Amino acid sequence: MTAIELKVRNLSSGEIMLAEVPSIDDALAWLKDRPEGIDVLGVVTENLSIEIHDALRDAMRPLNDAERALDDALQESRMAEMEAVIEAEDRRQEEKVEAYIESQKSADPGRPMALHYERGEGWTKSDPHDPREVPDSLHGDLAAWITERNSWVKKKGLEVSTADISIWPADVPDGWEGAIHPGGTFTPGLREGA
Repeated sequence: MTAIELKVRNLSSGEIMLAEVPSIDDALAWLKDRPEGIDVLGVVTENLSIEIHDALRDAMRPLNDAERALDDALQESRMAEMEAVIEAEDRRQEEKVEAYIESQKSADPGRPMALHYERGEGWTKSDPHDPREVPDSLHGDLAAWITERNSWVKKKGLEVSTADISIWPADVPDGWEGAIHPGGTFTPGLREGA
């Protein structure tokens, strides 16, 4: 004799529980006359045949009007809880961004600055909250950086599509050859008009 374990829910409280009945026949009878206000979420017992699963499903008494009203109220409550969690997380993220923006105002103005390049758009700051501007004196060096890398891939019909580098936006520290940090990465794409 196979005991059947069912996952059930109290429609008044939303509490989810496990109900065990001693046999398949008992489960069929229980599902047909299940207690008022108790919904069946599914069968927990494993290794049952498809036929038994179908029989258990078909035996389940549908929710009546009062139970449907309770179910709707549970769904609305669950949605309200989810919305509250999402709103709280949104507020937390907004506060985090605001704190970061504020911290940028007092950060070392000479710290490295990350830049991103998009073909057709040029260079922009990788961090949109960085209040500093790219020095005009570096525009030529940045253009030369792209031109040099275009020369590396030109024979293949490619050119720089995107790139990421770091620069010194103010004074270049001792030991550095220039404002643009060595390295950087770029992604080539088919040369326009090629």
